[in-house]
Amino acid sequence: GADCDVALGDDVLVARDGDLSRVTEHACFDFDRGAIEIDLVIALRGDTATVRPQRTAGARPKLESLADGVFAGVRVAVAAPEGQDVRRMDILALLNWALPELVDILPDALPRLTIVSAGDPMWRGGLSAPASLFLHASRPMISENATSTLLHEVMHTALGLRAVPGYDWIIEGFAEYYSIELLHRGRAISNDRHKTAFEDQAEWSRKSRTLCGRASGGPRTALGVTVLAALDKDLRQRTRGKVILDDLLQSLVREQTRVDAELMNTHVERLTGARSAVLEISNLPGCEPKPIAN
Repeated sequence: GADCDVALGDDVLVARDGDLSRVTEHACFDFDRGAIEIDLVIALRGDTATVRPQRTAGARPKLESLADGVFAGVRVAVAAPEGQDVRRMDILALLNWALPELVDILPDALPRLTIVSAGDPMWRGGLSAPASLFLHASRPMISENATSTLLHEVMHTALGLRAVPGYDWIIEGFAEYYSIELLHRGRAISNDRHKTAFEDQAEWSRKSRTLCGRASGGPRTALGVTVLAALDKDLRQRTRGKVILDDLLQSLVREQTRVDAELMNTHVERLTGARSAVLEISNLPGCEPKPIAN
């Protein structure tokens, strides 16, 4: 409620403004349910902490502050349930390489970032939300194909973009494309590995016959990455390097309108003076042209 500084769900405790000292001051716990197992405390701003006590009504939660840091002006905090193998220092180390490169592309997109991680039985993947994300503890920081689930979700959080129905491949493609780019620009992977990563994406994309659809994942996202790589090459060649994919991404983020191929090409035309053949519907398998309004 509006008068609550701390709210308690079935398994999650959320502290307003990240002020965990308020847990015992203005809490709105529902103790009618008796003993409660709190698996995770999430502070929405600032420091984060976890608690995993089996407690009864009126007992004070045990809080444990977790890893945090500031990288390129982005305040990062990592939280996880006690006793789980969450590699908090690895997460911070990777962000130390990658966040300066992200801030160089999108300077104001991510003033803070809260990362929540846990092992089984939580969902074995990553999920993003405004200024925060969840990452399963088993996910590698960098996968064998030189992508990163962590950086993929960080990109979603930073971009805040949404797609027109059927064009999820654009959002997922950008997130995956830049998960590779941030690793490369942050010198976490070599030039050769960077090149191989996009070749692997192109190879994987051959398993997808369409780009447009209700959701994008696996081969379809790889096809989206391949289209974006081709678009970056086209932009660089036509403008002699004056306009690259970063510029298009910045333009889309500034507008914050639901994205489809037509909108992207409109932005390309603004930036370069001409549309890109890469984004023409005839070159995007499975995508349909917009109906002409009467």
